[in-house]
Amino acid sequence: MANITEDGHITLSPRAYVNISTGEFEELRLEPGDIIFNRTNSTELVGKTACWRLQMDAVLASYLAGHRPAW
Repeated sequence: MANITEDGHITLSPRAYVNISTGEFEELRLEPGDIIFNRTNSTELVGKTACWRLQMDAVLASYLAGHRPAW
């Protein structure tokens, strides 16, 4: 939840790492334009939203949900 700022930006600190298979990574990887929502925690934090614009290998933590628009 701390990775989405109040003004809708993404910060990469703190960062966590996970070991997943290549297939699972390909299914879950973030792509530029993905919308990220905070789905858990306190009322004031639920719903914090950002757009993923980074070019790096990443997947969402379990407390986040994502949406890939069909532009």
